[in-house]
Amino acid sequence: MVEQIAVGGRSADEILKKHTGAVHIANRLTLLQRKCSNVLLHNAFEDLLTEEKHQIRIADLCDALGISTNNYETIKDAIRALTGTLIEWNIFGRDRKNEWTVTSILASARFKDGICEYTYSPHLRELLYNPNIFARLNLQVQRGFGSKHAITLWEFLVSELCVRRADKTVYSDFMLIDQFRELMGLDDGEYAQFRDLNRYVIKAAIAEVNAVSDIEAEVEYKREGRKVVALRFIARRKEAFQLPLALGSGEEDLSEGLVSITTPEKRAELVQALVQRQASPDLAETLVRDYPPALIEFQIEHYDYLRENGKEPQSGGWWKGALKENWQPPRGFKSRAERRAEQMHAQLVKQARRAFERREYEDAIAFAESSLKLRTSQEAQQLLTEAKKALVSAERQKAIDAYRATLSDDELIELEAEAEQRIQQKGGLYLDGFRRDGTRSIFFGLVIDEILVERLQRMMTQDK
Repeated sequence: MVEQIAVGGRSADEILKKHTGAVHIANRLTLLQRKCSNVLLHNAFEDLLTEEKHQIRIADLCDALGISTNNYETIKDAIRALTGTLIEWNIFGRDRKNEWTVTSILASARFKDGICEYTYSPHLRELLYNPNIFARLNLQVQRGFGSKHAITLWEFLVSELCVRRADKTVYSDFMLIDQFRELMGLDDGEYAQFRDLNRYVIKAAIAEVNAVSDIEAEVEYKREGRKVVALRFIARRKEAFQLPLALGSGEEDLSEGLVSITTPEKRAELVQALVQRQASPDLAETLVRDYPPALIEFQIEHYDYLRENGKEPQSGGWWKGALKENWQPPRGFKSRAERRAEQMHAQLVKQARRAFERREYEDAIAFAESSLKLRTSQEAQQLLTEAKKALVSAERQKAIDAYRATLSDDELIELEAEAEQRIQQKGGLYLDGFRRDGTRSIFFGLVIDEILVERLQRMMTQDK
């Protein structure tokens, strides 16, 4: 179901009502496949029950996904996978009106004459069209994601906010680690150690959700002893989040592009934007009909840059050449996507620095790595290097402290005696410090740690 919802007093954005059973799925979908599935469902939604076959222009589908219109093979591979991938529906049992279901996402698909025609199974059509509980997913926000784990987590958290009807903050139920792995579509051997799962999936996905989406997320862990056995997420909507602005507003934004699907509303908006920039109504209608929206939006940014720098074209005829020959802007121009990447990078570096200062080194690593995916910078690379070193040092000290806690009083006395003997052998500053401060000497503590590390290394060698 498509709703027109006004946001911040600006033009409405397109919202997909997606059944939570289709969000809570066990699957192996890639990022592109998941995005493609959502766009196809959005395109077909109103006719799900009345039409067996649905169509979308391949160029519009590519535009919605933010990929080149020449890359048809990539789209074919994604849709081929959707027809062959089984999803396990409603894995958390949240929808009590519908039972557990397993099905393929698409029943069939074919490409012909620039059109993608596709179908859903009858049972899935009914489930998708009548969601008694659903998540409102913004397809504009979806475009910003760069990893399958992040977009999956985002869909899950949006569904939690919608189902619980929470305007501000919501706490998900605790889920077992195996349930979370199932939701993320992880194989048994993939990120098998929780340390890796936490760093490369949980923390990295949260960092991306917080950077590019309309919500903020945190994670809490449930432990049995020292082992993490379950987790839950805390989500809240961003009060200051801005969706893409109307063309020609002159304001900055953190989102990429306008509504991606070439709807009548989208075409009318582009026509209006061209008319506001010296194109006649007839010319604007022709240009919007003949050229893809992404190219028109790019040249609108080009036009606005020229105008801001006192070089505004003097006639509407400029548009014919700009679109036909894809004129490139002069040096110094930055597209909306480039500005967005710079702002996201700066935000992630700032989050990495704060996490490092709080000694949350895994979070700092996740934020720094995410920022470097957008662009390279010396500050982000330095933060990443320092956070990795600090994490190794912290984990080393944690292992030392844990081993020391297992020693009896007699073993501790023996340990101190061995440390005194080693200090006598080292001499120099070690011996001077020990003579001055005794067991409170920093050098005494260093030697104690040195001995414990050696013991731990021997134990690990014996285990192998």
